[in-house]
Amino acid sequence: MMSTRKSKIIKRVIVLSVTLLFVLGILSFVFFNGNAIAKINGDGNLVVYVNYFGSADRPSLEMDLDWVREHEIQLHTNFTRGRMTSGFSNLSVASGHFSGGDIYAIPTIGFETYEFHANLRVRYVIVLLLRSENRAIVFNDRTSASTRELYNKLRGI
Repeated sequence: MMSTRKSKIIKRVIVLSVTLLFVLGILSFVFFNGNAIAKINGDGNLVVYVNYFGSADRPSLEMDLDWVREHEIQLHTNFTRGRMTSGFSNLSVASGHFSGGDIYAIPTIGFETYEFHANLRVRYVIVLLLRSENRAIVFNDRTSASTRELYNKLRGI
């Protein structure tokens, strides 16, 4: 009688452990997976792809390069996001609308809300200021080096 009871307990512990490992695996995939890729495509557009669970087929953001260069472009390090008002975020990447954070604290900007499409693991972000529309767009590439390189291309350096 005792051995049957012990075997039932052992089976339950094994099933619970396997289930817990499966759930933790899924959660880690959801929370730690994702990337943002910013590039200038062949059509002369600045394109930002944000993906969470694989490759992104459609850009999250696409803007004409000449139009981008007509606006003020800044490069910031260690950018602190504010509070998300809409969009999606995990521990690797975020895309959506935010308020507060560094965008509000930087005196040269001072906007209350902004669009954000970026890797959270990358220190550098590019801030595109659309002063006539009273908004800003924040984005970056896969790495700090490639973000800085893209910034220089956008500035025509």
